[in-house]
Amino acid sequence: MCTFQSLVYKSKIGLPLVLMAFISGCPSIQPAPLEEAKFLRQIANQYSAPLVVSFLHSRIQKNEEMISKIKSSLKNLDQSKVEVFGLAEKTLELLDEQLTALEKADYFDFNGTEKVQYFIEQFIMQNEMYPIEFGSYGVVKVAVTPDVLLEDLPKKRSHDLINATNSMIQTYLSDIDVKERSPDNNRMQKLAAFLARQELQLLANYSYPPDHDNYNYYDLNNPTKVALGTVLRKVKTVVDFFYAQFNHLSDPKSTTKMIEDSVNESQEKPSYHEVRLGGVSP
Repeated sequence: MCTFQSLVYKSKIGLPLVLMAFISGCPSIQPAPLEEAKFLRQIANQYSAPLVVSFLHSRIQKNEEMISKIKSSLKNLDQSKVEVFGLAEKTLELLDEQLTALEKADYFDFNGTEKVQYFIEQFIMQNEMYPIEFGSYGVVKVAVTPDVLLEDLPKKRSHDLINATNSMIQTYLSDIDVKERSPDNNRMQKLAAFLARQELQLLANYSYPPDHDNYNYYDLNNPTKVALGTVLRKVKTVVDFFYAQFNHLSDPKSTTKMIEDSVNESQEKPSYHEVRLGGVSP
């Protein structure tokens, strides 16, 4: 798993490239809010205020872009959620304007660390109040989320975490099953629900290795904890992807385009037997 702390301490690529990596996200997982907050506070203490402000501008811009993508992707947002997005956009805009005004006054050039820390906390608070992940809207409410359980890995016993994980998965499965059976949902939505349900069912039936005597209950190197971490990250990926896709597929135009793209792609690609006959492994 990619961690931004390890990039800072173990690499020699320099802060600008580390910050670019953080903005882009690791290949397989986006930074969780708690990890991002920790990273932002860390760089605010370790690097010059102007550099941190420049990075904060970039983070604000990325969040604004994310809001725009979500608004265009999720077609059936109710008015209350539309208003939340609007408020989030206004808050980010105001924060960015305040930063720009102080930059023009050269405020951060001399001992601006304390003020930078203030804006970091404002940005973190904005993220907490207005979460803008793709999977945040339309997803069923669960007692605990994969992110929370991942945070609990070093704090709780494996047995309790496994029970909480399976209970969470069953909640997702029940909601997805309802969506798959509902006559109000189109064929592509039901297919997406079917595939997501299959993936989650495999995770619900996962056979965890027993706790080993060589590890204590809270050791993250315990094979049971390692397996739990893998399952939880997989659940998060499946759930976030499914709910974002499900909302997107509610638009008949998106469904039609996806079918057309699939047909065109199948016509362009050689079949399995053609590839095998050509001497290339599939």
